[in-house]
Amino acid sequence: MSKYVLKNCKLIPELTEGTELTCADVLIEDGKIAGIAEPGTSFKDVEESTDLCGATLMPGLIDAHVHSV
Repeated sequence: MSKYVLKNCKLIPELTEGTELTCADVLIEDGKIAGIAEPGTSFKDVEESTDLCGATLMPGLIDAHVHSV
């Protein structure tokens, strides 16, 4: 099972269910989002991490007709 973290991600609230965070660390396990947490959160057994420095993280499959403001 591979685990890595995308750090300091900007999230789009209209596309992010289950959290109210607009900036977060995102845990990826086996190619799928497994957790979203406050920036600086320490996850166990993480093999690798990448700091996105505030870049926007968008899921691969989205509703392309969303009107984000």
